Amino acid sequence: MQPGGSDDLESDPERAAALCTAAQARLLADLQDLDDGAVRRPSRLPGWTVGHVVTHLARNADAHARRLAGALRGEDVGKYPGGAAQRTAEISEGAARPAGELIADLAESQLRLEQLFTECSAAGWPGRTLLGGGHYPATACPAHRLREVEVHHVDLGIGYEPADWPPGYVAWDLSWFLRTVPERLGSHDDRAAMLAWLAGRSPLPAGFRLDPL
Repeated sequence: MQPGGSDDLESDPERAAALCTAAQARLLADLQDLDDGAVRRPSRLPGWTVGHVVTHLARNADAHARRLAGALRGEDVGKYPGGAAQRTAEISEGAARPAGELIADLAESQLRLEQLFTECSAAGWPGRTLLGGGHYPATACPAHRLREVEVHHVDLGIGYEPADWPPGYVAWDLSWFLRTVPERLGSHDDRAAMLAWLAGRSPLPAGFRLDPL
């Protein structure tokens, strides 16, 4: 679907919020049995432990809550008032906490965000023109939070895999990521190889990679 179609969760905060709430519940359920040793193990993200990922997920929930609370007041509020430095510091400072503290922190942050989903829904999802210094309006926060939860749930390396992603999430984000492909092909040869693969004419070369976003 193109933007504005039925798979465009950025334009459908009600549906995105429902998917996000379910994703957050799955995440918390999978974390319940982790002990202190488990949260200190490496995640699938280079340089990050499981504790880093859980902390990031908690602070990201706070960041989206900050934007939505601002939208309810009619204020254009950014996710992190201190910018990237705040984001990095909060993750570093929180990553080494005991498992119980990490999980309780995430649960509290997610509950607050879900409460704001309810408040924003009742208010008709205000904030459609408030970008918070970024590239998407406050009404797209549920969709972007959904992405964070689904992708980082996999990054934790605790048994949740891409095959577990729900169809509603995949339908939206696959379309979004496919639109980024042309800008992530670094040479004519890469573009030709991608075109040939999409046209069903040849496999992608060994070691083929897209440039990072």
